[in-house]
Amino acid sequence: MSGKTRATGKVFPLCADLTKGRLPFGPRSFSSILCIHYPLQNILADFDDQLIDGGHLFIETFGGQGGNYLELPKADEIRQALKAYKLLFYHERPVGPISQNSVVVKTLAQKCCAAR
Repeated sequence: MSGKTRATGKVFPLCADLTKGRLPFGPRSFSSILCIHYPLQNILADFDDQLIDGGHLFIETFGGQGGNYLELPKADEIRQALKAYKLLFYHERPVGPISQNSVVVKTLAQKCCAAR
């Protein structure tokens, strides 16, 4: 390795109640957000506010077991919510009754820089 130092980040796990309205973090607080197995439709706008430009958002909804399809997003809902993002990976799969239009989603997205 050359004489250059390599930048390293730190991970600070936090525990927060995501059901109490807005998330308790300020604008542009995170360079990456992982949302795994959580019904995220109500907090996606907060994620957008709290993620820095160029930051990454990874989402993996819970699977479609039993009746939990009722809390899952509808087809194309997450893709539309992330239309200002560069989708590096996006996969959704239908679950539950066809009439519910529910899907499980796994995606990695990069927040595009805001127009200056």
